[in-house]
Amino acid sequence: MTKKCTAFLYKTQKSCGHLMFKYKRLMEDFPEPTKNQTTPTTSRKHHHPHNPHCEDHLGEFHSQFCEQDFQRQLDAVGPRVTGPGGVILPTNDEINKLLDYGSDSISAMCFTWNIAGKASRSLSRLNHLFAKMPPLERPSLIALALQELPASTLRFHSSVLSSLGKSLSSTHRVFCWVRKWSQMLVLFIKHPLSLFTSQPEYRFVAGINLASPFRTKGAISIRFRLFQCQCIFVACHLAHGKLERRILDYRRIAAQFDFNSLQKQSGKNLVHLFWFGDLNFRVLRKEELSDVAENMQKRLFRRQADFQRILAHDELSLERANGLFKGFREAIIKFPPTHKFRIDSNFYMPSRMPSYTVFLLNLLPLFTHYC
Repeated sequence: MTKKCTAFLYKTQKSCGHLMFKYKRLMEDFPEPTKNQTTPTTSRKHHHPHNPHCEDHLGEFHSQFCEQDFQRQLDAVGPRVTGPGGVILPTNDEINKLLDYGSDSISAMCFTWNIAGKASRSLSRLNHLFAKMPPLERPSLIALALQELPASTLRFHSSVLSSLGKSLSSTHRVFCWVRKWSQMLVLFIKHPLSLFTSQPEYRFVAGINLASPFRTKGAISIRFRLFQCQCIFVACHLAHGKLERRILDYRRIAAQFDFNSLQKQSGKNLVHLFWFGDLNFRVLRKEELSDVAENMQKRLFRRQADFQRILAHDELSLERANGLFKGFREAIIKFPPTHKFRIDSNFYMPSRMPSYTVFLLNLLPLFTHYC
């Protein structure tokens, strides 16, 4: 085993005017918003030919609304009732067809991987991972965050879209993507759902410490509406080294994205906010980790209690108890630290502090949490 990628599965369900969700972590081993409409209207036109968001600024951003084939699909829909953000509102019959197969939910998977400067050919592993997912079981939304993209390849994102797009093309299309410095965030959406979204917007916030000559730390956010819900995906790469640097990065990002206002808005609107990526928080004690590695090889981990002694010394767990990521929630962790292993082994590198560097946190005050 060389490197671990982590995916998080999230589901929403209709229930008495509220939504319920649950998500789990899946492990794989590898060799500013626009002004919204407040009342429903009827509209045939959904595209904006001169929309500045359709400009590919040095390969930074692209969305489905910039593509002629998608605009033709929108035009073919004809006059429909629209809600906030000009989003087409589905009929009851349409909703049933848009839900995940065999369920009353719409799911989202957040997938994060620090590729450590690997060439684009390494993405074939991701292609294999997504391709082997049965089409009927694929989540409705797939968010892919990559960190430490190779600095020498300015068009690396083209390889990402080409490689992964093929494996998902039968069920999904690229909703949008953003690349900033050495980070990239891509959103895939099921074909039928793509007609019921607003135009996505993105923002990038740099970390406090700017590395030279190629900057790697910061956060990308993508915001859009799905039906009448506001969806926000934040993918980040926080500072390594001292804990204080990560805390400063978090505070800067949270202030720039103004999450406090989102918490206030959530009383009137459904807001789904996912924060994930390489957060770089560490486990503070190494003494017990040799036992952890041995138990990993023997696959002895079964219960949440098996990880309590590790999580008791996890930086993020400790800082959340002190108010960091206030209002966010996280699923129960039932796997050992994911970073950093010796190549082709289940043993941690002695020179690096093992950690749960990848996390998914949700800001969902209107949701019931199931793990």
